[in-house]
Amino acid sequence: MFCCNVCNRKYGTKWDSYRQHLIKVHKAPLHANAESPEPHTDMTEDDVTDEAGDEKMECDSDGSDDGKNATKPALSPDDFDNILSNNVDIFISKLYSKPGYPRNLVDTVVKDITDFLSGDFLKNLQDLCLQNLDKEVPESVRLQVIEMFQKLSNPFENMSTEYKRFKHFQTLGTYIAPQTYRIDSRVENVKGVPQMRDVTGTFVPLRKFFEKNFELPDV
Repeated sequence: MFCCNVCNRKYGTKWDSYRQHLIKVHKAPLHANAESPEPHTDMTEDDVTDEAGDEKMECDSDGSDDGKNATKPALSPDDFDNILSNNVDIFISKLYSKPGYPRNLVDTVVKDITDFLSGDFLKNLQDLCLQNLDKEVPESVRLQVIEMFQKLSNPFENMSTEYKRFKHFQTLGTYIAPQTYRIDSRVENVKGVPQMRDVTGTFVPLRKFFEKNFELPDV
């Protein structure tokens, strides 16, 4: 695409650059319904200057790169472990936070997902990834890939039971366990023998609840 005016500059398919050229150099109107000169295509590439190319070079020279071509660091095994562990924590927490979601159903969901991931699906995907790796890739990298797939096939290894899950969240400080307190006592028949039994209640300490919430970022 070429400018139809005297300058005959070349713009290829870059309509925006051509339009800016018309506005700045030839004082073309800014309104969308105004008539604008049509591109001229009689000139050859050797007869004109690629102004759009010059603008691109100037943009590159001033360092205004959007970062798309920047090299991303490789994912290390430790990074993979942290990402997997964090996502498992979030997933389990969301299951327990759903109102009316029975706790025994959490066990079922965890078991079903584990059975799915430990099947042939991930094993076939692992084999496919290893086949597509370059032959020059070191053996240590291949072993890391295999290790990552093994961990992904059993992400709930340390969260397989409710006891392990609650213990894990208590260690993180994100689970506030309910506390039991004594209200009174009463007589109950135990195998026909009357015995005194404590009457208890249960509560979640709001002090710890608010403390954890107010410690969150930006709260």
